[in-house]
Amino acid sequence: MKKLIIGCVLVVVLLVMGTIIGPELVFSISSPIVESECRMFADNTVLAVAKNWDSRELINRVDPEMLRPGDEEELENLFRLYRKLGNLVEYYGAEGEIWRDSSASGAVGFSYLAEADFENGFATVKIEGTHKDGNSYILEFNIRSEAFIDGLIDH
Repeated sequence: MKKLIIGCVLVVVLLVMGTIIGPELVFSISSPIVESECRMFADNTVLAVAKNWDSRELINRVDPEMLRPGDEEELENLFRLYRKLGNLVEYYGAEGEIWRDSSASGAVGFSYLAEADFENGFATVKIEGTHKDGNSYILEFNIRSEAFIDGLIDH
């Protein structure tokens, strides 16, 4: 009887530990692959958006759950400013990190900064998003450039 109780306690302990450690182990094993996918998504997003400064390229990559009425018009107004940077001259790639998103089961959050030279100035692009169910989505996309601040480009 004593062996049966010890055996049951051991099974419960192993189940609890598996529940706690299992997801972390899976995340640590799969994170290099997911990180590579998220970085590639960030790079591809910047290149696609900056190619023609087409706001639809960004909207197509936004998490559909995050879009609200009026967002497209607001985004188009912002892109009028972005277009003043001119054509993309050189892209230096995205650097950042990923993390397990505790608010969504199995989702990964990511944040990257990408640097690029444009015809009318240097800019840093901030991209934050989520990777879930094998797809990546943009939650935040922001371009900062001294060209905007210094008045080198008219607002």
